[in-house]
Amino acid sequence: MKTMHTVKEIMKPVVNIGPNQTVLEAANLMKASDRGSLMIVDGKITIGIITERDLVLRVIAKNLPHTTPVSEVMSRLCYLRYGF
Repeated sequence: MKTMHTVKEIMKPVVNIGPNQTVLEAANLMKASDRGSLMIVDGKITIGIITERDLVLRVIAKNLPHTTPVSEVMSRLCYLRYGF
């Protein structure tokens, strides 16, 4: 019989990085924390996400330096505002 797991049991804690940290720091943090993505946090506000795919397509494929800030290659989060 298979055991069902809850989402909480499967999910790992979110790992954050600052927008001015480099793509090399992001890659090393992904490796150290065994994550495929990191949330980009500026102060207390989450402003984006960087993924392994972002690193491949936006950094390596474009031959950008490893000193590039993550804010230049991250995917920005979209916020919706309801009401006026």
